[in-house]
Amino acid sequence: MRDSALYRETNNLQPQEIFSSMKQYISLAIPSAMMICLEWWSFEILLLLSGLLPNSKLETSVMSICLTTSLLHYVFVDAIGAAASTHVSNELGAGNPKAARAAANAALYLGAFDASFVCITLYSYRKTWAYIFSNEVEVAHYATKITPILCLSIFICSSTAVLSGIARGAGWQRIAGYASIGSYYLVGIPVGSILCFVAKLRGRGLWIGILLGCFSQTMVLALVTFFTNWEQEATKARDRVLEMTPKGNQETEIIKEDAQVLLSDISENVTNVANELGAGNLVAAKASAFVAIMIAAVESSSVSFALFMSSNIWGYGYSNVPEVILYAAEITPVLCISIVMDSLSASLTGVVRGSGKQKTGAYVNIAAFYIIGIPIGLLFCFMLHFKVKGLWIGVLTGCTVQTITLFLITTFTKWTSAVTEVSTV
Repeated sequence: MRDSALYRETNNLQPQEIFSSMKQYISLAIPSAMMICLEWWSFEILLLLSGLLPNSKLETSVMSICLTTSLLHYVFVDAIGAAASTHVSNELGAGNPKAARAAANAALYLGAFDASFVCITLYSYRKTWAYIFSNEVEVAHYATKITPILCLSIFICSSTAVLSGIARGAGWQRIAGYASIGSYYLVGIPVGSILCFVAKLRGRGLWIGILLGCFSQTMVLALVTFFTNWEQEATKARDRVLEMTPKGNQETEIIKEDAQVLLSDISENVTNVANELGAGNLVAAKASAFVAIMIAAVESSSVSFALFMSSNIWGYGYSNVPEVILYAAEITPVLCISIVMDSLSASLTGVVRGSGKQKTGAYVNIAAFYIIGIPIGLLFCFMLHFKVKGLWIGVLTGCTVQTITLFLITTFTKWTSAVTEVSTV
């Protein structure tokens, strides 16, 4: 077995395969990062704008509470979107357009049900839920006023999260990126600013603006999804797979024959890896995973180096208090290492999702953060008196354990088995 062409092809990547995967990966990764970052930054801008209002302490407190509440729920629907992304990618890569469409519809129904339940519950407790974050009556009263808008925002943003996952799985990152720019920066933020500062609606005006931005993005992605020709998308996905398959190599021809056998068993019953596994392309799946990890390492190392070199000044971007700047400089080395580990972890998590090992990734997260990271952070913070630095050390330890574990899982993955597992989905 070890001397077979199949073993050599799937365990020894050639530069040709790596560079081919890199080109395809970057073409999807940059628009994907753009669609996620632009959406998240719009909420950060919302929080910054609230600090310009007359009673900035009250406004920023309530906006922070609303943003945290929305984010807590967003994690759940984002997980639904990630599952949809993997499933849709698998089915399109395998040439199953009907199954891809069914997976997309199932994700949308599940996201809508989850969001409806959360919104009804939150609205039912609109007069009391804010006390979880603050015991100030004024803050709780203001949060009660803004709750109906927050509920609508949670529902719309939930649909956006699921549709974004479907968009990533179908390779529509560029369309979604442009939708994010238009929705949030041409509609949401300008309208929110007008309602906030001109119409004197204050924080409610900002949330209405972001709600309109979310609604615009959701409508664009929904129209693209509902009017999609899934047969054509399956063909495009297969074309991407073929572009990444090396030519003119005897062992590669054996891989193609093996892929044909695997594909014949695939019936109706993070995007590149999922596409390639769905298509039975073992070499390109492994190459995509390797490229994702390598790009994450280079990008995070560059950011961490720049941050470390400016450790004495970067804190001024958030505060002009000397004590805060000094503390930020002191914690910068731990922060830089954390950025590298977190980036690698995010990339490896995407590879694990793409190969259908979500359960394994979930167990790793539980062990790394809740059995190791948080207890160590509390120990360093309160018993060893490292304060906030101790908490960061705990998070860094958990992230390091997660990264190493996921890296070992990815390194020792049997890609032939991964293809077989995907084919049974």
